Parts: sequence; C-alpha cells; structure tokens
Amino acid sequence: MKSLNCKYLKLFFKIFLYLLISGIIFLFGYILFCKIFLKQEIPMIFGYGTAVVTTNSMEPTLNINDLIFIHTQNDYKVDDIIAFVDNDKNLVVHRIVEIKDNLYYTKGDNIQSEVDKEPKTIQQIKGKVVGIYANVGEVAMFLQTPLGVLVLFAGIGLLYLFISMVISGFRRENNLQDEE
Repeated sequence: MKSLNCKYLKLFFKIFLYLLISGIIFLFGYILFCKIFLKQEIPMIFGYGTAVVTTNSMEPTLNINDLIFIHTQNDYKVDDIIAFVDNDKNLVVHRIVEIKDNLYYTKGDNIQSEVDKEPKTIQQIKGKVVGIYANVGEVAMFLQTPLGVLVLFAGIGLLYLFISMVISGFRRENNLQDEE
C-alpha cells in the first residue's frame, strides 16, 4: 500500500512539474512574441502586465528598477498610479492628479515634476499599478536579453534534471523495499 501511495505521489509531482515548466515556457514565449512581433510595451495577460520603472519621476513612491504590476481598469480615479504610452511611444508611470471631460492629467511624484502638458485618454492608459517589487526590475530586464533567456532555460533544464533524479531515487528506494 505504501508503494502505491508513493507511485501516485510521484505521478502527481511529475505532472505538476511538467505543467509548471510548460506554463513558464508558454508565458515567457507569449511575452517575447508580444514585445518583439506585436511591439507592445506591456503585454497584458488576463488584464495584468509588468513593467520596470526606468526614470526617477515617481520617486520616492517608485524608484528606478522597481518591478511594477499593472492591471487594466474600467475607470481610474484621482491619485491612482497608472502606466500609459505617451505620444513618442514611451511607457510612462505617473499619478492621476485631475480628471476633466474624460481626460486624465498626470504628474510624477518627484518634487521637480510638473503636470504633464498633454492629458491622457483612456485608450493611452495601459493600467493601474497594483503591485510594486523594489529593485527586482534588473532581473526582469536581464531575462529579456538573449543571455537572460539562455540562463532561464538552462535553469529550467537543471530544475527538471534535479527533480528527475529525485524521482529516480524514490523509484530505486521503493524497488529495494519491494525486494526485501
């Protein structure tokens, strides 16, 4: 009976690992496809996306190399921190300071920032910042480079090998117990 439970546990673990690795590869591939071929600044999956802060315009709230999570909203309010694409196709993260006639006026939190000259439309807004991970942006930016992709897939491969070795060890251990 113990051997049967162990077999089911190994099968569950193996299926979970395959699904996890497949999901990571699919997600990473989708994001790269959207960025490279569709030229999307922030690929959105189920209304969520990530970006890295690249300027100090939102300090002290957001710092350079912070990883932010963005979620698409139906409406936005004053004081929401949003990510939008400006007229030069740059991704900008600022706070809404005023809403007038369905136009959103934004400003960075940095004391030296002024209200942006051009208001934003809802179509320009990618989403509201819903999560911040300090200083994780460097890792995210690295993973978007060819070397980063190589390191990621090598890490996934090593994880797969390690787990396969653990499963093989369980098999050998169970075979030895069955023989006794």
